Amino acid sequence: MRAFVLLAVLFVQSAQSHANDLQSWCESISKLGAAIMSSRQSGVAMSEIMKQKFFESQKLNNLIEAMTINAFEEPRYHSEEMQKRSVEDFRNSVYLECTKANRQ
Repeated sequence: MRAFVLLAVLFVQSAQSHANDLQSWCESISKLGAAIMSSRQSGVAMSEIMKQKFFESQKLNNLIEAMTINAFEEPRYHSEEMQKRSVEDFRNSVYLECTKANRQ
């Protein structure tokens, strides 16, 4: 959970410095998604992630909640290889959705 908090802080710093750059924004969002899925695969309880309010921005907290729900709809794997694949796949799907949502 501590790693997730650290990644969340780094995400905000990165997002603020790249707010106008879609590719960087989506990369930051996808890293946050990977941290959420990694927490899920490590056995962190969904309630632990959901009760955290990492940001002052309600929109960012809503984004974390949505990604957490999506991550917990995916199975938790026992093998390290499948856990890594799950994290990578989730990161890519978050990046894809971010890019699609922000196309003009």
